[in-house]
Amino acid sequence: MEQDNLPLGMVVGQMMHEMLRVLKNRDLEQAEVILSVEQHAVLHILSNRESDDILKKMADAMGKDKSDIM
Repeated sequence: MEQDNLPLGMVVGQMMHEMLRVLKNRDLEQAEVILSVEQHAVLHILSNRESDDILKKMADAMGKDKSDIM
């Protein structure tokens, strides 16, 4: 199947797959701590939320005071 004849969804999927592959390789080369794609996604979601809300939920989940995890 020619690249020009692929449905848009498949082209976007291929682009996303390639972008994730490049980002993963870059992380492996530069990072001291290696994170999975899923871990990156969780950190990205957390970074877009209100910090007080996140800290409270993390503290509750760990059974600690919010100030202990800052």
